Amino acid sequence: MYIDPSGNNALSSAIVEIGAAMISASYEVSYVAYVALLASIFVMATVEIVGTACGMSPDEIRTLAFEFVKQIGIFTFLIALTILAVYSPILAALSLAIGCTFLTIGTFELYVSLKEGDYKRAALMGILLILGFKGVVGEVNALKPGAASIKSGGNIAEKSGSCKSNELITNKFPNEEIPTDGYKLDYYISDGKIKGIDGRKGNFDFVITKDGQLLIGRKHHYLGNAEDVVAAGQIKINGKGEIKRIDNLSGHYQPTVEQAMIYQTLFEQQGLVLNNTWLEYYYIPVDSKGYCGDVVLKYIKMIKGVK
Repeated sequence: MYIDPSGNNALSSAIVEIGAAMISASYEVSYVAYVALLASIFVMATVEIVGTACGMSPDEIRTLAFEFVKQIGIFTFLIALTILAVYSPILAALSLAIGCTFLTIGTFELYVSLKEGDYKRAALMGILLILGFKGVVGEVNALKPGAASIKSGGNIAEKSGSCKSNELITNKFPNEEIPTDGYKLDYYISDGKIKGIDGRKGNFDFVITKDGQLLIGRKHHYLGNAEDVVAAGQIKINGKGEIKRIDNLSGHYQPTVEQAMIYQTLFEQQGLVLNNTWLEYYYIPVDSKGYCGDVVLKYIKMIKGVK
């Protein structure tokens, strides 16, 4: 759930939340759309072949093909909304309303089909109703408190400031050998910017140690010296030494979204000015061995600082 920094701009919060949800679910929705396209092509070809063999007229074939493709489109739309509902309570509510509307219309069409003896259409509507009902149940679950951020079996609490300042993020692989290709940038902070790095820019790993040191460079395990830390992730620095993005991506520390909520405060405490800086916090799923899977964007916000 996106949290607006001002706490009162509901419209901008909703827009950014929906945008973040679409970014997070883009791969899954694109895959569903691709499958639907292939299914539509297959159905149209099948109807053309079978209809011609059965002596149907071209108009009858087109009408039947259109009906099948229309149902595929409706079904694909419902699946896409169900996927997006997992990432956003707003989209879950919208998906629930649309899903209930389709269920009502579908139930009426099922009744009409049975009454007219069109059992093939009735069977199709029955399958769609079952799948649609399953989707509605998923949307209702997504609207339950604390459930809107469920992905890959995980729950994420996303309340700003809910992470205690002294909470440590554990190194999930403390016994691994310290990498030899890691390094730390030798820098200093002046005028709210990273200085002394000769204009270097790009993405860097960072950790904030237990004694409050912000270490920037490569390899979290190296930067944290295999110990627990207060913060870990990646930052993007531009050519002026300004931090333009902060996230919580780290395979060794795997910070939760809740733990990352304090990052803005921690960076500002370092004397850094965060102006037009993006915060991007991800849910990091892990397998049975503790290795990271595909991350899911759960929180995004731009900080408007003082120029």
